[in-house]
Amino acid sequence: KRLLQRRGTLRKTYWVCAFSINQHAGICAGFAPSPPEGSEEYEAWLRGTLDSVTGETYPLCSCSEPKYFSNSPVPCEMNKFDDMMGYLAATDKNFS
Repeated sequence: KRLLQRRGTLRKTYWVCAFSINQHAGICAGFAPSPPEGSEEYEAWLRGTLDSVTGETYPLCSCSEPKYFSNSPVPCEMNKFDDMMGYLAATDKNFS
């Protein structure tokens, strides 16, 4: 506590997502299907395939885990965050 006070960070707030997803069930071996080339959606999709620091394409792995994206809404783990946050906000008065 004293170290944090000395560094002026004791009162800093950080948000940590406690909900984990299986990265190998989504993003490790490829990217979601791309929108039509030349569209604004395609440009946003393309930016999402690049590391924002290095500008390089994210590396992919060759595991055999089945992949699920938003076009498979039930098994997909990556499309539930907004619903979970809404549920927590609606059911826990201390959630912020």
